[in-house]
Formats: sequence, structure tokens, C-alpha cells
Amino acid sequence: RYWRDWSSDVCSSDLDHVSGPQFSPDGTRVAYVSDAGGKARVWIAAADGTGARVVDGLAATRMDAPRWSPDGRSLVVAAAVEGYYGLHHLQLATGRWQRLTTDEADERVPAWSQDGRWIYYASTRGAVLIEIAGGPPVRGARWQVWRRPAPGQSRAEPEQLTTEGGFAAQESSDGATLFFTRPDRPGLWARSTQGGAKDTGDDLLVAREPAVPDHSQWSVAGNALYVVARED
Repeated sequence: RYWRDWSSDVCSSDLDHVSGPQFSPDGTRVAYVSDAGGKARVWIAAADGTGARVVDGLAATRMDAPRWSPDGRSLVVAAAVEGYYGLHHLQLATGRWQRLTTDEADERVPAWSQDGRWIYYASTRGAVLIEIAGGPPVRGARWQVWRRPAPGQSRAEPEQLTTEGGFAAQESSDGATLFFTRPDRPGLWARSTQGGAKDTGDDLLVAREPAVPDHSQWSVAGNALYVVARED
């Protein structure tokens, strides 16, 4: 009911597609993606759906859900601007967009660390040549979880966290555990964040959902995990 109430208020017609809403840390605003007006753009509204406004300045053909920084001052979104998906940072006070990644790879589903120092994301960086029987080698890559310093942090290189596949990632509320899904199998995994970028190989399967098509349909909230489960 809530979804229908606020989406009908901000969309120009029933055909508009609204996706990925997330409340701001203080609970007063909601950010989401809508194709109202004919193209994917970030929108921000009050928590009850009123006063919706579009955020222009990013000419994207496709876009993942925007995610709030812990201090509520900025958003990060994955958007396809020049072919590949890349990470883009929006400073809300100025309306200024900053592109964070320039690799010739797709980078998607960003999420902030609890302390605001890191941004987790999925990347196909490090593409390899794959031999296909009866044909020439083709370039392909497996999704892995990476992290990079958030804007304003001291410079550091992006770090690859997984080697056995990874996609959507979120920290626990205390920042001690990283939960993540994998692109080629159902389930939700967990590992300690204390090892930094080191892949310790001790990932723990904590839930057999979500299914592969729902790899981003879960969330950390307080001391609980909310996961979409398919009855079939």
C-alpha cells in the first residue's frame, strides 16, 4: 500500500517504472529511480512520497538504485552513461555529480560501509579470455565484490574482496560482518570485515535465499536481515 501511495504521487502515468527506494538515514526522505519523463533518473521525495523532485545532470540509459551515505549528505548510484555501468557520486548540497570509476568494466549495486569510508560494489574488472569450443576466444568476466575509498577519503586503490564470485554486498549494522550474494548461485554469505581485502576463504552461508534473480533483493536493518524468498 505504501508503495502504491507514494509512487502514484510522483509518477506521471501508470506506465512509469519506479525501483530501488531507500530511506535516508534519518528517515525523512526517500531516494529512488524512476523513468518518468522517458529516461532513468534519480528522484528524491519526503518519506511520505510528497514533494518529489528529479535530480538531473546524469545522462544515463540505465541505472541501479541510489544509496544514501551514512551522514545523509550524498548518494552513490551505478549508471550506464557511456556503455558500461559505472559508479557516480551526488553531493546533495551542490547537486554536483562525480564519476568514481572509469574502468572498461561494469560496476554495479554500490553500498556504503557503516563508517562512510568505503563503497562496496560488484565489478567485472579483470576480464579474461574464455575459450569457446568451435569458435574464437571471447572476453568475459565473473562478477566479484570490490571496495573503493569514498569521496573525501585519502587516496587508495580499489580492492577486490572475493575470488569465488560476489555481487550485492552490505555491512552489518556494527560494521563487523560483510554479507553478500553471488551471481551464479542462490544464497546469502557472510565474512568478517576485520581481514580487510584479504580473501580468507571462510565465507559462511547464512541463508539459502535469495534466488539468483533476486541477488539484490535483501537488506540489513538493525540486528536483522530481510530476504526475499520465492515460494516456488
